Amino acid sequence: MTYFNQFKNATRKTKRLLVLFALLFGFSAHAATHVVSAIAVDPSTLDDGAQVVMYHNSTGQFVGCSGGNEVTKADKKITDADADYYVFTVTKNSEGKIYLQNGAGYVPQVTGSGKNYNAIAFKFSWETSVTNYFNVSYNSASNVARLYIEYKPRLYTYKGYMSRTNDRMSAKQDPSDTETDDADWTFYKYVLDDGTGGYGTAPTKHNQLKAWTDNAGYQEVGYIGLGNKNQVLASACVNYSAAQIPTIAYRLFGHTEYLSAVGVYARKRDTGQDYTSDKSAYGSFENTFAHIFDYRNPEKNCGAIFLGFTYDVPEQFAPATFTSNVSLDAGEYVIYLVANTKTAEEIGGLDQLPLIGGSRNNFTRVGGVIETVTCGTTTYKINTVNNYSKDGGGRVIVPKFKLLYAPRYKKFATSEEYSKYYRIPAITRASDGTLVALSDARKNHIHDVSNNIDIVSRRSSDNGKTWSDYIVIFQGSEDGGAGCKYWNGYGDGAVASFSNGTVIATAIHGFGLSGGTSDAASDVVWKVSRDNGKSWSSEFVMNKDLYDGYRGNISPGNICVGKEGHLKGKALVGLRTSTSPNNGYSVSETKNRVYCMTYDPDKNAWTNVKVGESKYIRDNDASLDETQFVQTGENEYLMSVRYYGTGSRKFYRLKFTSATTATVTSVSQSGMTLAGGCNGDLINYTTANQGTYVIHTIPKDWAHDGDNARTSLTAYYTKASASDRLDWTRSLDLFDPFDNTSGGEKKSGIGALDESAQYSSLSMQEDGTIAVLMDAYPYAIRHMDGDRNNNTAATHWGDWVMGQYYINLRIGDLIPGAEQPVAQVIDAPVISPKSSTYDSYVTTDRPEITISHKNYVNHSDLYNETDAKVNTLYDFEFFDAEGVLQKEASIGNFQTESQSFTWEQVYKAMGYTSDPASEKKGWYLRVSAYCVSDANSAVVSNKDVKIYTFTNPVRNIKVIGLPTSGASKTELSTQGNTVGSDVWLTVGVGQEVRINAPALYPFTFKGFYYKYKMNGADNEQVKLSQKLAYNEVSGMQHQITFTVPSVAVLADNHNDVDGAGLVIYAVYDVEAGFSTRVNTQYNNGLNSSGIYESQYSYWTPSTDTQHVERIQGAESGTQYAKDLVIPVAENQNNTHIGGTGTAPDKGLTYPQALNYGLDAYVTLVPDSRAAKYLNAIVRVKKDDAYLQNYYVVNGANQPLYGNITSAFNGCLGVVNWYAYSGGEFYPKAVGMKSYEVGTKPKATSARRSIVEGGANGAWYKVDSDISFAGICEKAETFDGVVTVEIYLVNGDVTSVNELSNSNYYITKVSHTIVKDPDISTGVEDVDAEKTVAGVTYYNLLGVSSDSPFEGVNVVVTTYTDGTKSSKKIVK
Repeated sequence: MTYFNQFKNATRKTKRLLVLFALLFGFSAHAATHVVSAIAVDPSTLDDGAQVVMYHNSTGQFVGCSGGNEVTKADKKITDADADYYVFTVTKNSEGKIYLQNGAGYVPQVTGSGKNYNAIAFKFSWETSVTNYFNVSYNSASNVARLYIEYKPRLYTYKGYMSRTNDRMSAKQDPSDTETDDADWTFYKYVLDDGTGGYGTAPTKHNQLKAWTDNAGYQEVGYIGLGNKNQVLASACVNYSAAQIPTIAYRLFGHTEYLSAVGVYARKRDTGQDYTSDKSAYGSFENTFAHIFDYRNPEKNCGAIFLGFTYDVPEQFAPATFTSNVSLDAGEYVIYLVANTKTAEEIGGLDQLPLIGGSRNNFTRVGGVIETVTCGTTTYKINTVNNYSKDGGGRVIVPKFKLLYAPRYKKFATSEEYSKYYRIPAITRASDGTLVALSDARKNHIHDVSNNIDIVSRRSSDNGKTWSDYIVIFQGSEDGGAGCKYWNGYGDGAVASFSNGTVIATAIHGFGLSGGTSDAASDVVWKVSRDNGKSWSSEFVMNKDLYDGYRGNISPGNICVGKEGHLKGKALVGLRTSTSPNNGYSVSETKNRVYCMTYDPDKNAWTNVKVGESKYIRDNDASLDETQFVQTGENEYLMSVRYYGTGSRKFYRLKFTSATTATVTSVSQSGMTLAGGCNGDLINYTTANQGTYVIHTIPKDWAHDGDNARTSLTAYYTKASASDRLDWTRSLDLFDPFDNTSGGEKKSGIGALDESAQYSSLSMQEDGTIAVLMDAYPYAIRHMDGDRNNNTAATHWGDWVMGQYYINLRIGDLIPGAEQPVAQVIDAPVISPKSSTYDSYVTTDRPEITISHKNYVNHSDLYNETDAKVNTLYDFEFFDAEGVLQKEASIGNFQTESQSFTWEQVYKAMGYTSDPASEKKGWYLRVSAYCVSDANSAVVSNKDVKIYTFTNPVRNIKVIGLPTSGASKTELSTQGNTVGSDVWLTVGVGQEVRINAPALYPFTFKGFYYKYKMNGADNEQVKLSQKLAYNEVSGMQHQITFTVPSVAVLADNHNDVDGAGLVIYAVYDVEAGFSTRVNTQYNNGLNSSGIYESQYSYWTPSTDTQHVERIQGAESGTQYAKDLVIPVAENQNNTHIGGTGTAPDKGLTYPQALNYGLDAYVTLVPDSRAAKYLNAIVRVKKDDAYLQNYYVVNGANQPLYGNITSAFNGCLGVVNWYAYSGGEFYPKAVGMKSYEVGTKPKATSARRSIVEGGANGAWYKVDSDISFAGICEKAETFDGVVTVEIYLVNGDVTSVNELSNSNYYITKVSHTIVKDPDISTGVEDVDAEKTVAGVTYYNLLGVSSDSPFEGVNVVVTTYTDGTKSSKKIVK
């Protein structure tokens, strides 16, 4: 045991003796294995005998005493030589007061004197004995401690504080508690050095961030998903007095092996308040620095300044520094330490991430801390207000955690969001496995309808890894009157998916849940998607008689769909009504009701369910509210209801005796203690080893004692049963991982986040994991949208700010020991042709349908056509224009790999005797198919669904993006049919079409055009609005709807080999250009200056002399003007335009005999915008096959993701095409630096010998950042085409394989290298150092001359060493 451990465990008396021995014999109580802890502490809470150092905040010094004199130092490095002076031992008395004594025996003392008020005085002294013990006043938010004595000469007690004034210790009476004061100290423990820099023994500290103050730091808390970028680990607030280049000292904690990169951002502080976390006050929304750091695009979405990234991730606890290249202007900043997490593939699969098992003890954690920020000669020591270092950090790694919808701030006009607020989550999994996530977009105010609210949707087809841009399903407006009370909005969206590809979305529309019979109506509305949520129908309105004329709505969230029994294939909802009558109805009630209803997707209709003797459920004691169902048996459902009475939640069991009748019984519960009412959600999950569970999400606490400040959104689980009692077990908090209340709390300080977390929605994912969509925010922020007491709508009020977050968990994360069922291995079939529209008046314009699968090929170890067959089941359904099913074929099946059906076979299978599509308008056929293992019917694939619409007349429409369709993930859709950019969509005249073409960063959307020529004249650019009337959806220029006009109204503008029709151009500004050059080792002989230059070809988007000469003469490392502008390429795909080669367009060639192989060297010149915001990828294609190797050229603000930089995948290197000088940014050329040829042997690895042996062995030397050596090997037989391809891309490209899709790059330039028909070996290219004896020219008849003939010449050069070379030229 070390001396320190003995000392720590000794009694108080023994400690005093040990100190005395140290004084008498000069024995140091501090071994060299100690270090100052990284985290501040309250000295009054430490164990008796703990050791600390004292830091004086206002003077920035550690203070000690030597020989009775004050000593100071500015850093924490306490050496053996000075430990006795700076390290103090804490001793406490029975009252909890303390005194401090250092190893040299000195004690800081404050004493009082005087009798009268105006004569009271305090003084400070260093003593060797104790006169007074100190009281400690500690502020946990700022880590400030004040040590004071109490002096009572007569009736009154006075406080004297240990202070430091004018750089010397002093005493001060009653300092202000509101300002930084000379009496402010920070204490740090002096602990064993365990190699963690003092963090390993630092106490865990849950301290919520209330406000930013200078030099305050924060360790970020919350979940973090695999594959995320820019995840905040820590932050610090620093106020710069002058422009400086900052250097950040930091450490990481926990499982840093899950991180792929570390970076730093800065955001300039708002001048306003931080945020209001008090229920009695409202904060200013636009002037609040509680705006989240939006990791998706920090620069665009929250005004962050990118300072840089490193891919050298430090090990945990290792000290690390990061020096920015960017100078920050004077001002107050928050510095963010961020990290990229590895993907599931990069860590070796999701099973490599340990399961949580519902316990925080099993968290896989990572985190960090910013220790100091240095600017120039000034170092700011950061005082961190919370601490999770010894536990592995404050971020908990889960499979996925993503922000889907974030509040938009006017300050950041470039934000990808369009709505000021988002609320009310609803998520479902469609039949093709796609996740469909809905949210209210509350564009003006955050409250419910009446309000200007849209309902929007985003989709994910890869189990939540990536998400589409949002589309507006229901569009609200400010129509209806002055003030939000009269606005026509939609809200409280709910969603249901069915096995045949149908998805429905429901909402409340109009006035809201309150009002009278003469107020505007409150409607329950829905829309239908027949293609798994891609496109949506027109709006349908529910008959109000179904819910007796009250105002009401279907409860938001994921609607339960029956899987078996009476309700198989039907949706079951709870429609809650208020006590208010709807427009035109004279009804009254004292309690809210819940009407149970079913929806039939085939009939597109709703039906009441008779529950007992009534059509609704009502509680006599209090009102029922939002309701969710989960199926627990063939005809049994568990019903969970928000309740305004005791317990805040009620449960019922419904047992259906038919599709329209059910019995209901009340169910008691335990284990779920709630502070108040809120909507929640529940699903069932059948595990592989523990049976079936019901999982329920609901917020259990309030962040304050009123105003529905709901927090602690928690997952509960119970075994599925038919019992009349539910016993819930609390699992994880889904937003704050460190919340640990039992529920029912109403107070501040719960958990580690001052969060707001409210509604949630649950769904199973295709991969067997669980999706949760929740409205939440890391800070409990309230605000006003205007004057609360004086506004145009009397019912206007403020609320808590919300975003929409998606978290993905495994069943073993929620329930200890629960195992996920083994994944089913079976691919879905593919139906062709793709969804389309056909002319119903042209009998030959009908689809022939083929259904096929690849299971026999892709999974030949599992399936074959003899004894392990696959059944493909398919269905034909024919609907009218209103979406009502007319005819349906009985489900057919086949066991071959594919089967085709003529149109006649299709309609006869449905029972028609003649063509049912003939002369129809808007009728459609839906074909769905899925695969099932013949040996195990439980192994079922997803479904493929195609829609074939019949109408008349029809026309073709296509969207083309300029300068590239890669500027957007465009969707062009009509009901049942959606395509991307550059694809024809056949539509019916009179149909509604939607185009959604949001710009991808760094593009900005310019507009839609009927005619557009890049860099063309005004008459070559015609806006679409000049030709076609369209609606901008909620003011978004990039998302429009319009009714398809006839050709007579708007003529086709495109007729080419790819088809004829109406092309709509989506035009974007990118304002980023570059130029390219490719060299080979070959040359064309001596130039006019008598030197050899490598043969090259070049490309630049402009043929202006300045741009051409710049790329021709570019050398790697050359810096250009910081505002350099190179024009944007007119076309997405380009080829070289000039050079010194002899192929067409001065292209490159290689000799007929590749005695010296073939190498290529690439040079790039970016402009300032490309160098800052974009990347480039360079690769080589040999005939039609790409070489494995490639280079990545990195822009300053474009961190690289995925495996794009992996050497294993072929990356030869990452080259930066930017530079910094004096804190200023400059674009920089990358690539080739020099070229040299000769014959004398050069004994250096920098020169490659291309002819081995002999004194005249030829060589060449190329110095280049981007070098493809050995494209063709020496003496290789090759007569094909080599193509060097350069792609300008943004940071979303994670693999070179994505570049085969033009939507993944901005500009592509191709440089071809072809076989020279005249040059045989190219040996002359390496004769630079030989002396020429003579040159003879021969024409094609063999006649010689000492000067060239007109036409083709063979040039023979004779050297003084007797060697000769030959080549062909044309004069």
